[in-house]
Order: sequence, then C-alpha cells, then structure tokens
Amino acid sequence: MKYLIITYIALQINISGAQNYDKLDYLQSQWTIIKQMEPSHNKQSKLNNLTMTASQMVLNNPGNPNYLHWEAQVYLLQIENSNKFKSISYAKHARNSLLEAIKLSQGKLKGNIYSTLGYLYLVSPKLSLSLKSKSKEQYYLLKGLQLNPDGLQSNYYYALYLLNKGHGSEIAQEYLIKALNAKQTFLNKDSSELMKKEIQLTINN
Repeated sequence: MKYLIITYIALQINISGAQNYDKLDYLQSQWTIIKQMEPSHNKQSKLNNLTMTASQMVLNNPGNPNYLHWEAQVYLLQIENSNKFKSISYAKHARNSLLEAIKLSQGKLKGNIYSTLGYLYLVSPKLSLSLKSKSKEQYYLLKGLQLNPDGLQSNYYYALYLLNKGHGSEIAQEYLIKALNAKQTFLNKDSSELMKKEIQLTINN
C-alpha cells in the first residue's frame, strides 16, 4: 500500500510538471535527457517514472496517436536499458501501442509510426514479440519510407536495418545522409539534435 501511494505521488509530480509545457514536448525532452544518462539506479528510476507518465497521458488523451507513439518510444528506451526478461514485456506493450497508433493516424505521421514499429522488431530480443521475423521488420520499415520518404526516423531506421542485415554500407549511407538532412522529424529540437548526433556517429563509423 505504501509503495502504491509513493508511486501515485511520483506520477502526480511528473504530470503536474508537464502541465507547464506541451505534454508531448515534455515527454520528448525527458526521453532525451534519460537517453543520454549513464546506466545507474537513478536513470532507471527516472525511466520508470517516465513510463508511468507516458501511459497516463495515453489514458488522458484517448484516440490520440501521438501519445501512443511516444509511449512506445519510452518502452523502446526501456528495452535498451533492461534485461531480456523485462524486455519481452516492454516489446509487447510497445507493439500494441504502435499498432493502435497506426489505426488512428494518417499520412507522414502514420509512416513515422510504421518506421518505429519496424525498428522495434529490429532491436527487440528474439521471440519477445512471438511474431518476430525478417519479413515483418522489413515490411514495416519500407511502409514507413513509402508514407514518409523524407523523414528523419524513417530513413535512419531503414539505414540501421540495412547495416544490421549486411546489405551494404554504401546504400545505408545514402539513407543516413538523407536522415541527417531531414526537416520532417516529428521530434522536438532536443530529441532531433540527439538523433542527428547518433546518425553522424553512424556515418563516421
């Protein structure tokens, strides 16, 4: 009971802090800060609180694909920072949020969400999604490119797929450069800059 009360208070503090900002911008800014932190108990605590906040925002904004998409982005960050057992649960939650977001979105936003779903399949531990397969991750990534051909994430995630599957660094470089120069990001300034730093590092390597 005591744990539930403490968790509820922490969640309310997160929500109240977000009220001073655009809520999506708040999620992205916190995601960016946590992503850059070194592994630690403090990082995991902040990430757990952000996960609760993202899920609460989804509940508070039913039918909004943007919140579902960013809830999945937070779960992806959990996958990067968790053991294989926990990652299985996070991957399933992220997939469900993204599939629901796709139903509710259209145009370039739908393409961006498809790209995130393809990336989820690419980075999730084997068997974590039960339906993990090469065809699915490639299908979703190509669908994302089709709907959002000039997007940052759609090009970056497809380039990572090509590199991961050994399909040639020269082809991947073309998508990385396109991602680096993308103006359509669906990210705030800090998140966009962080992702472009990652892209530049990938190009340099």
